[in-house]
Amino acid sequence: MSSYNLSGLRSINTLNDRLILGGSNGLYEISDEKVTRIESLKDFKKPVIDIATINDRALLVSTSGYGVYQTDLNTIELLEGSEFLKSNHACMVDNQLYLPTNKGIYNYEFVNDKFQLNRVWNNSNGLPTNKINGIEKIDHQLLVATNQGIIHYPIDYSSSQSLLDLYVDKAFYADNNLKTNKVTSYYKNSDLQIVVNSIDYRDNNKVQYEFRLLPTQASWTVANSANLNFSDLNPGNYTLELRNENLVKRFDFHLEPRWYQSWWFFLIALLVALTIIILVTKTLTKRSEEKKNRDLSQAQKLSELQLKALRSQMNPHFVFNSLTAIQYYINENDFETSDRYLVKFSRLIREFFELSKEQHITIKREIELLKNYLDLESLRFNNKLDYKIEVDPTLDLKDIIPSMLLQPIVENAVNHGIFNKPIAGLVIVKFVKLNSEHIQIHIIDDGVGLKFNNDDMRYKSSSVLDDRLKYLKASGLWEIVIHRGPAFNDSNYPGHEVIFDLKKLSNENI
Repeated sequence: MSSYNLSGLRSINTLNDRLILGGSNGLYEISDEKVTRIESLKDFKKPVIDIATINDRALLVSTSGYGVYQTDLNTIELLEGSEFLKSNHACMVDNQLYLPTNKGIYNYEFVNDKFQLNRVWNNSNGLPTNKINGIEKIDHQLLVATNQGIIHYPIDYSSSQSLLDLYVDKAFYADNNLKTNKVTSYYKNSDLQIVVNSIDYRDNNKVQYEFRLLPTQASWTVANSANLNFSDLNPGNYTLELRNENLVKRFDFHLEPRWYQSWWFFLIALLVALTIIILVTKTLTKRSEEKKNRDLSQAQKLSELQLKALRSQMNPHFVFNSLTAIQYYINENDFETSDRYLVKFSRLIREFFELSKEQHITIKREIELLKNYLDLESLRFNNKLDYKIEVDPTLDLKDIIPSMLLQPIVENAVNHGIFNKPIAGLVIVKFVKLNSEHIQIHIIDDGVGLKFNNDDMRYKSSSVLDDRLKYLKASGLWEIVIHRGPAFNDSNYPGHEVIFDLKKLSNENI
């Protein structure tokens, strides 16, 4: 008699004259007086607790918690649905296999050398417990061994099977349990996680249902998993509806908006925005009105200065002297000269009136005005006055300058510089271009020089000019600087020079 050593031996059976042993880590056989692992099944290392005969070609191998297998000692295959089952003492009658397991009785049918799962009996359809220790079939019933005793269980027994309830088992939002508190604060980028469960006594009690989350989802969605996940939910009231056949369940919850998402915050923000808009509008309107008033006042002041400049150009002395000269030529029967003088005088007066309405004048027109005036004065001075107008050839005569600016200075040069000189005098007007927006105008005479006091008409004319320059500068269109001084280094006839430095700042409103 021989002895063999195999640790954890639990079951023995034979197949085709081979002695098969079931151990704690797989299947073995006795060959050549030795216990060896079956070579073709060397990767099968599950704890075997029972080996049963299926037929003369196959064995049924039961494990402790790793399922039930069918093998022909060349290959081994797990039975459908037996994963993680612990089984022992299988019962096979007329191609029907009855497995006692820790999860009830599993019934298989042996067809074409394969086992097909037929049905499962457990505590949901008549058994008092799921832990089954052994089974024997007698006629049309099973004798079932349990820890609570032996049960006679009819094979054709049919229990009342139905889905009793479908419910939300767990609900979490941003780590808050919605099952205990259905009102929670909204958190940006947080997910809603739902676990659905059921009370189901049907044979196949796998959870399968339809759901929709109102008001974000209007249509039903089929779910095969107990877990639901919802992202990017906005603050508000929600209802999760679950449906299976005629059973419909609801789960209500509310995501409370944060303080900056509440209606009163939006109302306050709207009121603040409206207040700011009103204040800004009122401020801009006030500034606009103030600017209008300033522009109006400036325009009125400028008009007054233009009238003063017009009066200075048409001072009584000039008009009286011109008319006296015309009368003189008429008395001397020099009708040709008097006629020429009268034509120039009337043309000059018309020009003065027209320019009183204009803010600006072209350089060409200003030169023509000065020529008319100096021609008229030359006739009155009886060739004692000579003049020259020099224009920079690069200067565009269509460029504009402020009107009624130069003539009063030229008149001062004639009446207070040349008039008091006993010999013939010369007046020079020079236009010099510095750049496209900057020119200089020189008014030079070689007379006795310019000295006057506050009561002198020349001082009043100069004061009107200074005021006019001040308001032209305030308009933002021109930067005008005026320089005055002797023209020559001559003690008897130092003459006088006035330089206008004109820089155009903007073309707006010109």
